[in-house]
Amino acid sequence: MTQPTMSSPDAKPLSARRALIERSFSVSARALRRARDSIRGGQSRTGGRRRLSLALQGGGAHGAFTWGVLDRLLEERTFVFPALTGASAGAMNATVLAHGLLTDGPEGAQDALKRFWQAVGTKAASYGYQNAWLGPLGRAWPGFGTHN
Repeated sequence: MTQPTMSSPDAKPLSARRALIERSFSVSARALRRARDSIRGGQSRTGGRRRLSLALQGGGAHGAFTWGVLDRLLEERTFVFPALTGASAGAMNATVLAHGLLTDGPEGAQDALKRFWQAVGTKAASYGYQNAWLGPLGRAWPGFGTHN
């Protein structure tokens, strides 16, 4: 079966295609307004604090940089984090952040992130950068990280 073209008898008239596009934009605009309003409305349910969902990137040193950004966000005390996700170092940051928040609020999260990244830095110095993530397990693979 062939696909209809602009000139085929099965093609929708231009006015029908234009109406479909306009409805699509209208639906998208309404969805964006609802999302914006729910975020604004969420401030009242969160004590005036803004909801901020985070997707954290991985990549070794990026994780340490992200720690600094998270620390600054936690200092503000104006955010709640309803959703956290991450890859690699970002997943570790998300896990430590969530644990700290659940344990002792923003101060606990700041402390947990600081302790975690200081431990990573200590391991990096004693095992070499590549093995810092694996710790003693890194020694199980001969030659792993020997180019340090």
